[in-house]
Amino acid sequence: MLCFCTLRFRAVIISVSTPRRDTLIFALHYILSRRCQLQELKALCKPSFISAMGDIESPDSTRTRQPGILALLPSKDFVSSRKGQLLIAEVVLSFITFICFAASTAAAFVTAPLVEFLAALFLLFAYSTKINERFKGFHWPLMDFLRCVSASIIYFIISIMAVSKYTDGASKAAGVFGFIATIVFALDFYIIFNDLANFLKQGGDSNEEPPADNDSDSDSD
Repeated sequence: MLCFCTLRFRAVIISVSTPRRDTLIFALHYILSRRCQLQELKALCKPSFISAMGDIESPDSTRTRQPGILALLPSKDFVSSRKGQLLIAEVVLSFITFICFAASTAAAFVTAPLVEFLAALFLLFAYSTKINERFKGFHWPLMDFLRCVSASIIYFIISIMAVSKYTDGASKAAGVFGFIATIVFALDFYIIFNDLANFLKQGGDSNEEPPADNDSDSDSD
């Protein structure tokens, strides 16, 4: 294409008069020189551009972003602990109970499992990311104990009402999962109570808190 345009341009140069011929020859040389400079510039910029794009799309950049995403998830040690398993069970059971109540004729009880689901999810996030260690002003075990006691009582009441008053299958399922959630929450506040009792027996300082993810079995005496 460039050769064709050059030949056409030379034919035009031959056909024009002499005063204009010098101007056209100078313009031709200028265009060719500029084209060569642009080609050299593209040849120099292309490898660096490709390498820059490779740095942007390289898997190393995703690896560096992974810790920020994984920081929002519960740690493996906390999930394998007793407290972590109880909180995960509370989150799952509260969510299932919420779905069952929302799909049943006993939709008036849908608020209780929703609130307990959000509370359990918040504590799961707080304990796994160690937020409770940053805010020492809140007595986290006592708050968790009151949450579990109130949740077990509320789940027991709404489960009995869902099973006895309503005949649809979704209400029955919500009642069954509500009873299971009652047992899980009752087990949780029993363990927290034993931890608090042992902590008070040992004469711990008021600024310290009993461990929330203690895996050892608590004494029942």
